[in-house]
Amino acid sequence: MTGQEQRIKISELPTSVSFSGLWTLGYQIVDGKKTSVKVSLDEIEKAYEDAVAAASAAGKAATNALSAAARADSAASKAEEINVAISEAEGKRIEAETARKEAEAERVQIENLRQETEKLREANEIQRIADENTRISKENERHAAESLRIEEEAKRFTAEAARSEAEQARFTEETKRAGNEAKRIASETLRNQSEMKRQEAETLRGQAELERITQETDRDTAEQERISK
Repeated sequence: MTGQEQRIKISELPTSVSFSGLWTLGYQIVDGKKTSVKVSLDEIEKAYEDAVAAASAAGKAATNALSAAARADSAASKAEEINVAISEAEGKRIEAETARKEAEAERVQIENLRQETEKLREANEIQRIADENTRISKENERHAAESLRIEEEAKRFTAEAARSEAEQARFTEETKRAGNEAKRIASETLRNQSEMKRQEAETLRGQAELERITQETDRDTAEQERISK
């Protein structure tokens, strides 16, 4: 049962017009133990019919009357057993109804707990969706920043290539300048050496000029002496 079927009272069940095919519960003592058995109401009906037949045939032989009475006593005993079985079945039905009510109360409690759990799950799902939207937003921001970084990295790479090219050109020009500077230094050294030789030659020329002037003076003096003589 799912707990949703409509329960039907015994008073609402249709009335049987015959005991044919009907059974009930009972018990009998077997080896000193109470043993549950099923009892066919067909036998009770048959016993009843036999009793009626025996009563209507009272004029028959005494042996038949005694036999019918014995069967009637047996039927009455079985009817008593049936009544006891019905009482026990009713007690079991009451116990089952009590257990059903307890189970229903527990089901209601579990259903309330399930509803609370469902509300908590829905709240957690809403929070998860909000967190996921935040994560997606942050991921989009990170993607945009990464795209900008890649673009800036491309610009930096281009600038670095241009800088490297300019550095190579500067290095080439610096190498040329160093070569020219070396040539200039060599020329300057050669010029200095030539200047030193020129100065030495100029000094020798000056000394020779002084020597010539001295000799010229001596010659003039000698010439004046010669003229005077």
